[in-house]
Amino acid sequence: MSKQKQVTGQVPEVTGWTGWVIFASFWLGVAAIFQMIAGLTAILQENVFVVTENRLVLLDYQQWGWTHFVLGLILLPAAFALASGRLWGRILGVIVATLSLIGNFVFLQAYPWWCATIIIIDFLVIYAIIMHGDELRTD
Repeated sequence: MSKQKQVTGQVPEVTGWTGWVIFASFWLGVAAIFQMIAGLTAILQENVFVVTENRLVLLDYQQWGWTHFVLGLILLPAAFALASGRLWGRILGVIVATLSLIGNFVFLQAYPWWCATIIIIDFLVIYAIIMHGDELRTD
């Protein structure tokens, strides 16, 4: 890091809050695994998710399963990029965690405890990335 960057204040001071970003990265990875498990469960075992109708909003269980699985596949590299301080990891982390939060909110009727857990994790991840993500910057 050059002295010029230190003087101009372009690089934020690293504080104890960097732990929040590591926390976000870890839980983003956990959410990725949860998404993939939920997706594979919906794809392979439709009878696990029991609701009064076989359709959720506009999609059936197969479509929701693939949606969750693909979300998980996108979340995983975002978790590693976030842990290494990459800007694209922060951006992708917030976008995909937000999509995951929305997707699980819609899927809440089918499996409330699982979705509520993922929604809480997504919310904490978004908070940590937005508030303190730049403290691990590698530029």
